[in-house]
Formats: sequence, C-alpha cells, structure tokens
Amino acid sequence: MLTWSSFIGSLTYSMSFFREQFLMALGWASILLSVMALSKTAGHLTIGTLVSKFGRKNVTVASILSMALFTLLYFLSEVLWFSVVLVCVSCVLAGYMHSSVDSLNLEQIPEFRSSMMSLSYAAYTLGGVIGAGLGGFTLIVVGYRGLGVVLGFLGIVSGVVFYTFAREPEIKELNAR
Repeated sequence: MLTWSSFIGSLTYSMSFFREQFLMALGWASILLSVMALSKTAGHLTIGTLVSKFGRKNVTVASILSMALFTLLYFLSEVLWFSVVLVCVSCVLAGYMHSSVDSLNLEQIPEFRSSMMSLSYAAYTLGGVIGAGLGGFTLIVVGYRGLGVVLGFLGIVSGVVFYTFAREPEIKELNAR
C-alpha cells in the first residue's frame, strides 16, 4: 500500500511540479507525461531478466527503494533537465516495482492467488488514495520539496516492509507448476 502511495502521489503531482517549479509549457508537460508512461512501460518489459537473475524479493525491494530515492531527488532538483531525467528513471523503476510487487504478492500464499490478487488491488487503490491525499496535504503545508521527502519516505518504509515480511518463493514451487 505504501509503495502505491509513493508512486501515485508522485504521478498525481509531477506535472504540476514541473509546470510551477520550472514554468514548463503545457505542451512540453504533455510530452513529458507521455515519456514517463513509455519509461514505465520499458520497466515492465525489461524486469523479467533481473527477476530471473536476482530473485523476486531482491528486485522488488531494490526497485521500491530506488524508485523512492529517485522520486525524492527529482522533487528536490533545481535543474529542469536533471529533474526530467530523474523522473523518467523513477518511472522505469516504477515499472520494475509494479511488475515485481504483483508477482511477489501472488506467490506469498500460492494456494490463494485469487485472494492475493484482490488484496493486492485493494492495497493499490487504497495506496493511491493515501498518496494523493497525503501528497495534497503536504503540498499545501510545505510545498514540493516536502512532498518529495514524504513520498520518498513512504517508498523507503514500503521497501523495508517488503524486505522484512515478504518471502522469496522457492524455486521448486515455481518449477512444480
């Protein structure tokens, strides 16, 4: 849930951030949003190799923590093009995170995959609401820098939760299916 809070909060406020902080034109912001979507898609498409090499849990935790760090950094950056690069890298990592979190969640209790999918989607939805709501409150109170810190913190806490409580599916479990 915290993973989604961090990502959805970032996605919700990123265009306003670029428009207000860097006076980005609406047309350029629209192009950036499309590049962000393509970046996330690239993450979804390339994560399989990393999962095969390093395992689901390791890739999940690394992608969550990395996404949180890049989210924090792009909100703190004072240079437009550096912030654009950081947000695109954050979106690639979000693609990694999204695919690996879903895959890891499904394998936590293999007998109840359908229930795990439902719980995962409920956490995604609730996380999005929390991220957008908390992000809006933070933005009003302390501005975009504070928003970056809060969203980055939510991601880091999420990574710690996954590291602590998720288990790596055993190879024999995966091959038995």
